[in-house]
Amino acid sequence: MLNRIPELVKKLWNDWNIRGVILFSLSLQTVLVFFAPLRKTTGHKLIILIIWSAYLLADWAANFGIGLITERARDNPELSMPTEKELLAFWAPFLLLHLGGPDTITAFALEDNELWIRQLLGLVVQVVAAVYIFFQSLHGNKLLFPTVLVFIAAMIKYFERIRALYLASLEKFRDLSLKIQLEHFKRLRALDYVEVGCQYFNLFRLILVDLVPSFKDVKLEEPSIDDFSPAEALGIIEVELNLVYEVFHTKIQVTQGVLGIVLRFISFGSV
Repeated sequence: MLNRIPELVKKLWNDWNIRGVILFSLSLQTVLVFFAPLRKTTGHKLIILIIWSAYLLADWAANFGIGLITERARDNPELSMPTEKELLAFWAPFLLLHLGGPDTITAFALEDNELWIRQLLGLVVQVVAAVYIFFQSLHGNKLLFPTVLVFIAAMIKYFERIRALYLASLEKFRDLSLKIQLEHFKRLRALDYVEVGCQYFNLFRLILVDLVPSFKDVKLEEPSIDDFSPAEALGIIEVELNLVYEVFHTKIQVTQGVLGIVLRFISFGSV
């Protein structure tokens, strides 16, 4: 007969499984916040491996944690300590906030952007679980207000991630690229090369979806390398490559405009 798991190990798991997963998930989010921006500036295999591992484990850890909390709330509807019930209700939206991910990375590969529907379905499932846990502890919950605030922030962060993936998906990116209209400017040299890089990115993004840009259609002078010094030309290329990375792999698109600013303000205010 196989040896059973020692009682001490079972007790440690029952006492620390949720806490351990929460700490692990928080650690992964910290790694992504600090290491993900390095991906566009380095090709070091170790750093890429760290980012890739944290990216894959982050969603798993948060989902697993919410599952543990749901199981605890289901199997123990009348927990011995009211404080434990309140904490479970608080940790569920806290982990949901982790599923929203940091602004520094939404997709590790371009193919991840095509999975925005799966993320949307995941949002529905996890929100249902979080709401179930919340209602289990609704009566006399002293952490009701902070729990609601964290839940609002989590919903916004998760929505931002899904919208960022949607906007960076191939079909939507192609549609947006076709609709872009650039303002005419007469003297290219009069503009800062950063601004020039941003302007030309809106045109050259068509190439990324196999469309040929037309300078006549947007009334834009065809660029010439003679218009810039070598340093300025390299600066423009750097700006454009940086924008390509930000659009496809981060939340930069959803933080722009009135809606993005309002949602970000509410999210920060809730936290």
